[in-house]
Amino acid sequence: MKTARLRRCCILLWLTMPAWLPVAVGAADITEVPIGIAMPLTGPAAAFGKSLVNAAEMAIDDANRRHPKVAGRAVRFKLLVVDERGSTRTAALAANYLIKQGVVASIGNGSTFTTLATARIFSDAGIAQLAPSASAPWPEGERHTTFRMIGHSGQGAPLLADYLVDNLHALNAAVIDNGTRAGNMFGAAFKERFQARKGKVVSSDSIQFRSSDFNTILEATRLKRPDVIFFGGLADQAAALVRNVRRVGLQTTFVHGMNGTNGLNFLRDAGAAADGVLAINPGMPTDKMPGWKNFEKEYLQRFGGNINDYAPITYDAVQVLVAAVRDADSFLPARILAALYKVRYSGLTGTISFDRNGNLLNPIFTIYQMKDMHWLPLQTYDASKS
Repeated sequence: MKTARLRRCCILLWLTMPAWLPVAVGAADITEVPIGIAMPLTGPAAAFGKSLVNAAEMAIDDANRRHPKVAGRAVRFKLLVVDERGSTRTAALAANYLIKQGVVASIGNGSTFTTLATARIFSDAGIAQLAPSASAPWPEGERHTTFRMIGHSGQGAPLLADYLVDNLHALNAAVIDNGTRAGNMFGAAFKERFQARKGKVVSSDSIQFRSSDFNTILEATRLKRPDVIFFGGLADQAAALVRNVRRVGLQTTFVHGMNGTNGLNFLRDAGAAADGVLAINPGMPTDKMPGWKNFEKEYLQRFGGNINDYAPITYDAVQVLVAAVRDADSFLPARILAALYKVRYSGLTGTISFDRNGNLLNPIFTIYQMKDMHWLPLQTYDASKS
């Protein structure tokens, strides 16, 4: 009876221990330091999420090869992967799970709306969250413990509007968004800058997220004869929309104002209708990234393919967290959080540091155009200098 009671007590103690207490690895005691990552690993965005998890695993392995030490202990960083399925409800459950598992910080989520669904959860727990693909500014008056690894729509949309006025001499635009917070805000920021540059917004419409019925909007748009059609929405819906734009006979320049367009999936889904599409994406072109060739080579050797533009951003997100843990010289989430505000990390995607609101100090954007079935970078901007 005493033995059984002792066993139950030991099990209870183990379950309530922080995940970063020392564990025996081989002949040495090494402290495991868990970092969470929540991405869509099933559903329409599964390939996207898996690519980012692959990059995070590479970063963890690279960090561990340097035999890191924290607070005088040998440590091994460990990635805890959860599937948020592209669902706000599942993302919230995943965030709570990672917190209960004792992560010192987390990477995620896969989209703006799933990131916003988890920001307050991590904030309430005092745990840092690094978001590799969230494009909408935080709700007014709110500030969480989330750090953005890319520039937000309020920074990118004006650059896109300027490019259209200065280079295409666009005089009027039809604006469509996907009805989400990210789409609404990107569309609003675009309209504000385009009109400030004396452009005319001839129509402004929202479609339901994931909708494939564009007939009514496109029929009305066709009659307006805009110079450009701007769409604020995800890449898969943008591909369906541009196919329908061409189907109804509109040869107007199609402009995509959200993230993730300039990849192979858009070309696959849009087909010939992709030719001429303009898109803005966070970051510099990959061939301008220091260390890109080595990263790409290792990624393809390990995973065979499916390398997304957000993979290097996610790789850097993990490395920034590792740097913050080492700078803090602590496993405590509060100290790691404080270190993130001071971090200055030279990564694959450039120099990374944050302001007091968790935004990048030097957000980079690049405008691309699809030509001859390839994405051609047209212009790269440092939004902090615009």
